[in-house]
Amino acid sequence: MKELFKVQCKMKRPLVCFSLSLIAGIICTNLTYSYLFAVLSCAIISIIVFVLLKDRDNSKFIIGGIVLFYIVGAVYYLYGYNRNLYKYEEFAGKNVIIRGYIDSAPEIRDSTIRYILKTEEIWLKGDSSQKKKVRGKILISMQKSDDTKLFEYGREIRISGKINIPKGRTNPGGFDYRKYLNHSGVSATIFVVDRNIYPQKSVKGNIFVKAGLGIRERIVNVINQSLPPQQAGLLNGMLIGYREGLSKEVEDAFSNSGLTHLMAVSGAILLLLCCLLSLSLRSLSLDKTSTIL
Repeated sequence: MKELFKVQCKMKRPLVCFSLSLIAGIICTNLTYSYLFAVLSCAIISIIVFVLLKDRDNSKFIIGGIVLFYIVGAVYYLYGYNRNLYKYEEFAGKNVIIRGYIDSAPEIRDSTIRYILKTEEIWLKGDSSQKKKVRGKILISMQKSDDTKLFEYGREIRISGKINIPKGRTNPGGFDYRKYLNHSGVSATIFVVDRNIYPQKSVKGNIFVKAGLGIRERIVNVINQSLPPQQAGLLNGMLIGYREGLSKEVEDAFSNSGLTHLMAVSGAILLLLCCLLSLSLRSLSLDKTSTIL
């Protein structure tokens, strides 16, 4: 750590130190979810950084920036986490009507279809005079049937059902489903039936997400047409995180062997792929502009 700080200071790149400090603040609070821990760890980091950089001319600037960015990262993460955690608390267990739009591609698992709904308005069923604007995400689950219609990303819908707040960890070391959903910005779940879903005419959403989902669908179609079902499902899962083509036996095998993470397309995986691709292109003696493109 000491050598890292020295190198960055010599290179006159304090923004690198500040970025690392911001990331450290997010990671540390992700482990504890405590404001008290954030304050104590910030004090400890301040002392360590002061000892490492006290002899440098710009030490006050570097130390102040590192501490500030660490606090910003910690507070930003905790604020977002707690805000999402209790967003629908007042509607828990109540029959409500929600207006929003589909914020994901449909996820089909056996006899269940799931979507993420980005909510815009919510009100108690039978009392439309008390509409409340709530910007958040809810996980929709519905039973799959032969007549079930799939909704595309961005489709505005209105649904009715009972909001459920997921339970957290029920025993030490157990799985915390509520925290798992919160990492995706999802604060609640709701189960609906076909007759309680009312699609609207308008289509919303992010144009870049729509383009990305379109490319994803093309990749899936090409792979499905080129390989047998079992191999195609496996490649889709490992390449782009598309797991609908996987059989239950394959999913269970990955889960039992602890390799389920290979089916998750995360930012870290994409960053690793980009770095490997960049190194490969540089080895071909391409100029910097071509490599970036």
